[in-house]
Amino acid sequence: MAIAVLILAFIISGGVSFAAEKSLPGNPLYIVKTTVNENVRSVLAYSPEANAAWQAEAAERRMHELVTLSEHGDLTPAIAARLRVKFEDRATAAVEAAAELAENGDVATSQAIASKLESMMTEYTRMPVNSIQ
Repeated sequence: MAIAVLILAFIISGGVSFAAEKSLPGNPLYIVKTTVNENVRSVLAYSPEANAAWQAEAAERRMHELVTLSEHGDLTPAIAARLRVKFEDRATAAVEAAAELAENGDVATSQAIASKLESMMTEYTRMPVNSIQ
């Protein structure tokens, strides 16, 4: 019986975690996405390459959330401000991780991540949602 309960709990928590991946700020599952799912992914990104790639992906997620909320008319100034801070924090972490890769001799991966970040930052600065105060 205890094993069945554990299996059921695992299935339910996995389902919640999976559903949370598409959530946006304001959705009750968003906290699961950002505090559980993303923290687990961060811990699992144990290599410098994986960490740099994850930080860049997390920044891209915040940017996507800004765009999606804006397109749906659900972007408030408070949410925009929080997402901008989270985006900039993750982008900064990705830049630092890419620099660490270069210092350790993995110039190709560092340049690939830096290029992705540069494109993302260009797109980010052009986003109309940045005018929302």
